[in-house]
Amino acid sequence: MAKQQEEQQTCQYRFSHPNRPREICGLPANLPGDPPCQCGTRHCFWHCLKIDKAPEDENEQEEIRSRLQRAVNERQYLEGAWLSGAHLERAQLAEAHFEEAVLRASCLKDADLCGAHLEGAQLDRAELREARLVDAHLKKANLMAARLQGTELDGARLDGALFHPIRLSEGTSCSWAEWGVCGEERLRNWGKAWYVYREIKKHYDAVGNYKRGNDFYFREMRMYHKLLASQQWMEGAYRARQRLSRSPEQALNDAVMEAYVASLSSKTSRRLAAVRKIWRFAKKGVVAAWAHISSASLKFIMFVGWLLTHVIWGLHRFVWGYGVRPARTFGWMIAAILCFALKFFSSWPVAGLDLKEPSLCSSLGWWKGMQLALTMSLGAFTSVGHSAYQPGTAAGQFWSGFEGLLGMLLAAAFLVALATKYVRRG
Repeated sequence: MAKQQEEQQTCQYRFSHPNRPREICGLPANLPGDPPCQCGTRHCFWHCLKIDKAPEDENEQEEIRSRLQRAVNERQYLEGAWLSGAHLERAQLAEAHFEEAVLRASCLKDADLCGAHLEGAQLDRAELREARLVDAHLKKANLMAARLQGTELDGARLDGALFHPIRLSEGTSCSWAEWGVCGEERLRNWGKAWYVYREIKKHYDAVGNYKRGNDFYFREMRMYHKLLASQQWMEGAYRARQRLSRSPEQALNDAVMEAYVASLSSKTSRRLAAVRKIWRFAKKGVVAAWAHISSASLKFIMFVGWLLTHVIWGLHRFVWGYGVRPARTFGWMIAAILCFALKFFSSWPVAGLDLKEPSLCSSLGWWKGMQLALTMSLGAFTSVGHSAYQPGTAAGQFWSGFEGLLGMLLAAAFLVALATKYVRRG
């Protein structure tokens, strides 16, 4: 009986965060002067959804702000607190526990939230200008459309947070922010993730932090790659469905009718162009008739196109990091030289001054043979020639020429990436 009375007098909100200190809130459900909980379950002032936390009266706003500061100073655990629209300007809430709290459209301008725990908190459309969020825990928080102009985010942990549309300014301090992977990317929303990374990159470029700007340019291009690949796949599927839904005769008739309508609306001087258009559309009809094949074949063609798109963008990413990672290109250059040197050492005979007939470099011993193999590979890679030695077989000569072509391409990519990395983007 006493336990039931105690439960009726305490908040029964159940915590769910992994670091929760207890299972339920346990704060008094109704303090003197508090409105009764209207949720149907016994809740404290902070967890009741129907108690207005955003009154228009300034005195009531100050009372809520002072009461919240006292709760934070007393180390009360306020996971899931309902503070939507609350006026908390200049509130001192350092190291507060607001895990999964609802602070939607709340005003936290110039508030002190240093070290605050806001994992999973709903801060969308919140006013956070000039707020101090140094070392704050914002993992998987919702910061969509939050105003972050002038906000201090140094040391803030933002992995998995949602930002789109992100709002930063040159006064926003985030040089040491731990951005991690944005929530839009985790949700595979490539377009929004591309926009978020682009805005962060522009912010770092504007404040002169070009190193981090290059990092986010790389992320921006990676999202653009995934967005483009997904769009091409969807467009290909749409075109395939259109082709399968039309017969060749319908495609040819539609093309001729479209050209005929165009010729009626054209002037006399454009009749010849209309005739050319009829012929072009007729050819398209023939192509459509040829393309009217089985669904399985179309899926195979679409898969090949999808694979080629990813291969091209994969090379663009891994060979030179979208033009801002010259170290990757340099690594590929070293790898190519070593790989071809191993082939010269073990598989491709070499002819030269002290070699009466073509023989493998390995026949000269490990040290001397490896030196000769590296000399051959470097000469081919840099296109300066092999000096007194040359490949002794047609296959060796062919692959030596291929290494020279590869060397020119990688050297050009390295120089472009090196220059791009240090170019200040406007």
